[in-house]
Amino acid sequence: MLMRDGFKRQVWSGQAGLVVALGLAAGQAVSAHAAIFTFSQQCASPNWFGECTTVPCVPSGTQTFNNWGQTGCAGGLALPGAGDTADISGDTVTLNGSASVLGITSNAGTNLTWTTGNLSVGSASALNGTMAITGAVNRTLSGSLTNAGTWNEDTAGSIISMSTANLTNTTGGIWTITNNNWTRLGSTANSFTNAATFQKAGPASVTISGIAVTSSGALDVLDGTLNLTMNTFPLVFQTGSTTTIAPDATLAISGGSIAGPLLGTNNGTLTIASPTLGGAFTYGMTGGPLNWNSGNMNGDGNTMTVNPLASVRLSGGFSRTISGATIVNNGNWVEDTGGFTTSLSTVAITNNGSYTLVGQSVNRVGSTNNSITNNGTWTKTGTATSTISSIAVNHNGTLNVSEGAMAFNGPFSFIAAASSITNIAAGATMNIGCPFQGEVEGANNGIITLNGMSLVDDATINTGPGQTQMQTATTNLNNNTLTIGPATNYRNLTPITKSFSTGTIINNGDWIEDTGGFTTSLASVAITNNGSYTLVGQSVNRVGSTNNSITNNGTWTKSGTATSTISSIAVNHNGTLNVSEGTIAFNGTFPFTAAASSITNIAAGATMNIGCPFQGEVEGANNGIIALNGMSMAGSATINAGPGQTQMQTVSTNLNGHTLTIGPATNYRNLTPVTKSFSGGSIINNGNWLEATGGFTTSLSTVAITNNATMALDGTNWSRVGSTVNTFTNNATFRKIGANAAVLDEIGCVNNALWDVEAGTLSRTGSFTYVQNPGATLRVRKNATATITNSLFQGGTITGLGTLGGSASINLVTAAMTITPGDPGDEGGTLTLQGNLQLSSNDELNIELDARPGTPADTDRLNVSGQYQLNSAVLNVSLAPGFVPTLGDQYTIVNTSVLNPTPGTFGTINYDVPAGVTFSVSYFPGLVRLTVTGTTCDGIDINNDASSFDPQDIEAFLSVYGEGPCVPETATCSDIDFNNDGALFDPCDIDSFLLVFSEGPCTLCGA
Repeated sequence: MLMRDGFKRQVWSGQAGLVVALGLAAGQAVSAHAAIFTFSQQCASPNWFGECTTVPCVPSGTQTFNNWGQTGCAGGLALPGAGDTADISGDTVTLNGSASVLGITSNAGTNLTWTTGNLSVGSASALNGTMAITGAVNRTLSGSLTNAGTWNEDTAGSIISMSTANLTNTTGGIWTITNNNWTRLGSTANSFTNAATFQKAGPASVTISGIAVTSSGALDVLDGTLNLTMNTFPLVFQTGSTTTIAPDATLAISGGSIAGPLLGTNNGTLTIASPTLGGAFTYGMTGGPLNWNSGNMNGDGNTMTVNPLASVRLSGGFSRTISGATIVNNGNWVEDTGGFTTSLSTVAITNNGSYTLVGQSVNRVGSTNNSITNNGTWTKTGTATSTISSIAVNHNGTLNVSEGAMAFNGPFSFIAAASSITNIAAGATMNIGCPFQGEVEGANNGIITLNGMSLVDDATINTGPGQTQMQTATTNLNNNTLTIGPATNYRNLTPITKSFSTGTIINNGDWIEDTGGFTTSLASVAITNNGSYTLVGQSVNRVGSTNNSITNNGTWTKSGTATSTISSIAVNHNGTLNVSEGTIAFNGTFPFTAAASSITNIAAGATMNIGCPFQGEVEGANNGIIALNGMSMAGSATINAGPGQTQMQTVSTNLNGHTLTIGPATNYRNLTPVTKSFSGGSIINNGNWLEATGGFTTSLSTVAITNNATMALDGTNWSRVGSTVNTFTNNATFRKIGANAAVLDEIGCVNNALWDVEAGTLSRTGSFTYVQNPGATLRVRKNATATITNSLFQGGTITGLGTLGGSASINLVTAAMTITPGDPGDEGGTLTLQGNLQLSSNDELNIELDARPGTPADTDRLNVSGQYQLNSAVLNVSLAPGFVPTLGDQYTIVNTSVLNPTPGTFGTINYDVPAGVTFSVSYFPGLVRLTVTGTTCDGIDINNDASSFDPQDIEAFLSVYGEGPCVPETATCSDIDFNNDGALFDPCDIDSFLLVFSEGPCTLCGA
């Protein structure tokens, strides 16, 4: 080779060179066999297609050269062709046209610049030096090229179309695209594999479209935008790859499929659109988020994993679908699409990091099965509602509903683990409208709504102090248990009829039902209240023939003026029941059972109505009304609540062989003017019992009534039903009050205490017996009448100022009896016994003298309408306190209106009188008379100033004796008949007074 005048000249030697030269001169530019063309710059420009001329050629033409070592006498010299290899090692070459070669050989010293035209390489070739693609022209590239050096592309936005091109950036290579686009030609398959450093530089936007991209090295977006528009081709990040996005730079991935670990640092913008998972895909870039801003995701059965420090953000105002994917979020996943929906089709999402919905909804596509498992922190923000529809949710971590509403709907379940935490902020709402199980625990400052909920297993809600609201019409417990925890304020407020079915509800919190009177229906449901349970005019009933129960172990409150009815529900009351307002009614065929430890309080104006089978103990403070209306006994029962009334309103009460006890605090009242009945059991009254029905009857059928306190009848009759045997045993005070008549018909009566006929008429009729035992009292008060048939007096007292009758003979011979005329507080009067009277020596007649004969109530008297026989009975005579009889006064103490020729006499006569007062007893065929035969003086304290033997007493006595005033005038002096001889202003009174004043005896004149 010889350089001359700036040109390369070829020295020809031998015949072979001449032949080649002649052949080329004749235009033979194509070799017959594959050749290696070695680039050797002959011309001033290093162009691939450059030719240059020098001196004239022999025999004609001009000597012509190209940069491939070819020369001839004319242009069109041979170039590397499709079957040739172009060796450009160590040279600087400019590809300035279209070239198709078998291969390209280069080394580290090679500089190749491609300015125009197309390039096709038939076999894999490595470019080990520098490759520069320039020129604002579109071009096509075919074949396989590997860059191990430096590759720079900047074509002012023009396109390289790939046609079965396979590009590789291998170890040590740096491949930079500044302003260039790649696309595929037709339907050809093309690929780019980056195993070194691939860079996007410059502010322009670069698009790689329809090219399969694999990166195991560094992908650096240093400036501008790199669009990886994959169409149907894969984007694969291999282990060891890193991706860096500089500030203000953008990497946009769309279409095709993506797989592998996308790791690195994002300080700019990363977007993805319509992704398909071509295999397991891991996103682990730190810094800014991966923005999914359009299109759907096809998981194709693969898993997308978000690493702990990475963020994924779903944005853009459109709905999208994720299908056939498993998504594992260990970082920060945010969905903020302005309320548009994410639909899942056979997708499993697991959140181990932070998962945020900003007004975003998630639902299923068609009948596919999908799930969301939250092991980290799931947050709902934004005012729009986020609905999780027909997605199975497994909540194991923390759920924060910070704003708006989050709703779980559809046929798939929401399962909250025991370790999970659920927090609802003030003003926010969580709606459970799907099958539910597990434990919702946390801080609820807003609202949890149960709307269309059912249970798939046991469930607990324990959040507060906000409300958990029951809004659904129907809740199916599915044989599971719903527990309301201690922190929960459960509210049933929606004004519609609701129902629970088949399961158990346990309330440990604060439960309030206030639906404006609408009903809660139960079907095979057991409710247990261990906390606070309030009905505000709410009723609870059963559905169909199902068995249901309410067990109260805490505090049950009825408030509101409307009536709350518990209908056909078995009630077990073990805690406190407060009827604060209105009425609570227990009706139906199932029992109300009150434990001995239970407390029942009824406020003033409020009512508790027991209209169902009843057993146990109702104890507490009743300031209102307990109404027994339709009640029957399921077991023995006690009512001990006052001072309000317990009212018997029912027509029929079946004791069913049990005992009803009215406790000491109870004011029992039978006031309704209708006929009523008790059957088959025992009644024990330890309280205050009053029956005043205006003449209506209480019927008894095999009933034993025992009164241990106070029992009163006013115009109410007792009678037996059929041939049943009924008894009434009085161990305390039995009273007949009021002007209306009362009848005890065919009732066996035993009186062991006080039988007091205070007013009107009380008749004990029929074949059964009235038995009075020792220590008992039968009192018939003034103007009252007691009619008793078949009486058996075995002891005690007959007293009063009224009339006792009903038998032809009152036989008091069989036991020790006492007859005491007089009423409490009365000065004296007549006790009338109708019929004959038989006394014995064991009987006693007590007579108290209250006043002088002829006064309105002069003394106690026994009046017998028939004959009487004293038979040596005992007569006890006493004086009323402060009364001293007058000498000669006569008192009839026993009399009869019929001829009584042989009345007999008293055996023993006892006088409980002051010393000096004496009597005589006279017997006549129709009466017994008591005559005062001796008397005694008045007390010496004449002026009653509590000072005896005082000179002022003398002054007072003499002043009154002289018909003057009592001294001092403020005092009240005793009468002037000091010696009680019946003579006023008698000198004997002066003598007796002065004698007693001198501490001498009371001596009557002439005595």
